[in-house]
Amino acid sequence: MEITPRRQRTRERLIEAALPVIAEDGVAGASIECISEAAGMTRGAFYSNFSTKDDLLLAIIDRQISAGLSHVHSIVEGDPMKRSAGLIGSSPTPVSVADRRDAVTEAITSVFAAKALDPQEILAERQIELYVRRVPELQSKFDELVSTHITEIAAVIEHALSAFGGVSRIPLDELVALLADVTKAAELEAVSRPDPDGRHTTDPRKTIRVLLAFVDFE
Repeated sequence: MEITPRRQRTRERLIEAALPVIAEDGVAGASIECISEAAGMTRGAFYSNFSTKDDLLLAIIDRQISAGLSHVHSIVEGDPMKRSAGLIGSSPTPVSVADRRDAVTEAITSVFAAKALDPQEILAERQIELYVRRVPELQSKFDELVSTHITEIAAVIEHALSAFGGVSRIPLDELVALLADVTKAAELEAVSRPDPDGRHTTDPRKTIRVLLAFVDFE
């Protein structure tokens, strides 16, 4: 069924309201009543958009994974990555492996530094992931969503690496899964360790280290 723009806005409002409630009270404690109240809506409005709380959780998962894909695109299509890849591609002399690795490191570091995290969003995501692993039906749907997006992300990363003359030494879906796990751990660390300006940004060093450990450069 096609979702109208108006209904999509309502769904987004419920999702946004649910995140801090779940972060604070966990999935079990985040009742439909609490989520509806936080969104300034009635239970009827909730059930007009989501059949159950689990339906809402799947919508949150899908949105967050899609946001992750968009972030990967922003890395690949962002100025730091394009600039670094462009310098390598246009260099009149051969570029060393060390220089290629440094270029990838610099580009990813710049993108991570520019993206501030929302602590409540991160905590809610982890609460939801733990919850779905205890519900077989949700687990299978979660795995299906993740698998679809990993395939998309793998294609983007493969294209980006090729611009630097790099190729993964392991299947790209495995590399993406590793990078996701390491980045999630770094995000959790960032939640409790804001920078001097009060921003929560992900330390990219472990993510970069894992990436470079499994990539060969020409």
